Amino acid sequence: ENRAEAAKATDLALKVGGVILFLLVIYFIFRAIINKEGNWIFGKSSDKNIIPVTDIESNIHAVDFKALIKSAEKDNNYRLAIRYYYLWLLKDLTSAEVIEYDVEKTNSDYHNEITSEDLKKEFSYTSYLYNYIWYGEFNIDQNEFSRARHAFINFLKDIKA
Repeated sequence: ENRAEAAKATDLALKVGGVILFLLVIYFIFRAIINKEGNWIFGKSSDKNIIPVTDIESNIHAVDFKALIKSAEKDNNYRLAIRYYYLWLLKDLTSAEVIEYDVEKTNSDYHNEITSEDLKKEFSYTSYLYNYIWYGEFNIDQNEFSRARHAFINFLKDIKA
């Protein structure tokens, strides 16, 4: 009788294991089709910090970047603060008629539009910082942020000069 119970238990365990394996295969197939990262369950935390294009980048001239930066700094979200500084640069460069802002343009497009060599150098450097920090998804500390912020603030002053 013990052998019969053991056989039933083994049979049940195999069936349950098979169902679990089947469900895992279905999950991974579904995840691959719906979302490459599967962030509806296990997404990257950095995706939560990405601001939708329609919210800020499409309305760049209506955004209060000082307030957004202050909020990001308060939360020690230095990556996001750098993103806001960079978008603020694009806003001010557009207002100064140095570039023509368009959501679809790349940093290289903007670089090519800048005629002043001094502004071009500053733009290259701040673009480098932005790309490294934002797209590289590197978390930076207070000291690194302070150095980057200094470069952005100086560039913002030079645009208005």
